[in-house]
Amino acid sequence: MKFHGARALVVLAVEGLARRRLHSALSALGIAIGVAALVAMNGINRGARDVTLAHIQLLGTRNVVLRQAVDAGQAERLTWAVAQPYGAGVSVVRRSLLVQQLVRVEGPRATRDVVMLGVEAAYGRIMDLRLQRGRLLDEGDRHARVTALGDTLALQLFGYEDPIDRRIRLGDDWFTVVGVIGARALPFPTTVTRDLNDAVLVPLTTVLGRAPTSDEPIDEMWIEAVDDAAAASIAESAREAPARTRYIVVAPRELLAQQAQVRRTFAILAIAIAALCLLVGGIGMMNILLASTVERTAEIGLRRTVGATRQDIGGQFLAEAAILSGASGLVGTGIGVTVTAGIARYAEWPVSLSLTGLATTVAIAVALGLAFGVYPASRAARLEPIDAVRHE
Repeated sequence: MKFHGARALVVLAVEGLARRRLHSALSALGIAIGVAALVAMNGINRGARDVTLAHIQLLGTRNVVLRQAVDAGQAERLTWAVAQPYGAGVSVVRRSLLVQQLVRVEGPRATRDVVMLGVEAAYGRIMDLRLQRGRLLDEGDRHARVTALGDTLALQLFGYEDPIDRRIRLGDDWFTVVGVIGARALPFPTTVTRDLNDAVLVPLTTVLGRAPTSDEPIDEMWIEAVDDAAAASIAESAREAPARTRYIVVAPRELLAQQAQVRRTFAILAIAIAALCLLVGGIGMMNILLASTVERTAEIGLRRTVGATRQDIGGQFLAEAAILSGASGLVGTGIGVTVTAGIARYAEWPVSLSLTGLATTVAIAVALGLAFGVYPASRAARLEPIDAVRHE
């Protein structure tokens, strides 16, 4: 009786594992846990990367923001005179001052408090705002009582009616709606990004009642540079300026690099933890396969006496290791996906998984099982038929 062929090896391997269900389950457990940890950590890391990229896209990689420090006193306010040097020059495409106020807005369907942003006409292009309807603020709106609304706020104030050319009350004054800004995805709230879906944009000169003067306090100045290198240079100059004014410099390109470094560190840590779990699982599987070799010594001897070769015996044990590790990988992947989905739903943490990544994880589990199954397989194959048959 010969035991050649992949199908025969698989059948024998499945039968061998089925006869030892408890041993098989214990062998699979360690690798399954390691795979689940790898899947979950990879999903969290990819989700953090996607969120970071989304935030950077909202801010613009060529933009630089000078922002008033939160803890600055009145004497240290950021002013137009302090910010002006960085918003001029051949490396600057456009710039916009920004002041913000908390005001009460009143529309046909709702009344609530909102953040009113006084901006210049270039702000919409710097932020790459898309329109849902109407138009953005332009140069002809100086001192005009017009406004562009975020789509969320427009829906609250007007419902599904068209708000263009309709009037709303901001504080004590009436403004005409000229545009609605298209929805902007804000995947995760931060202190850097601002939710423009719920904001009111009005001309800066309307908010101030005049053109800004040199000592005009401002909250932010947005600068769009000609390229990434120019943006980095402007940010560096703003940080190194020996000014007493308390302001912070936000450079999205630098934030991207910093976040990438943080993600790399987290990824290395996650891979190390998952690798340790997989290593422990692989060692556990090898030990159980070795124990199984001892328990099945008589069986191995019987098979050798009826014609099975060393290759047949070793192939059967390798097939058992491959099947066991493959099943562990699939189970662990399922657990990892479930855990990742639970984190996304209940912890409200962004996650992201890919089919390629999941398939790679299962392949790693199979490769690991084969690697740790080589020694038990070779040990079983080296058993002499007479000794094996006599084993009790």
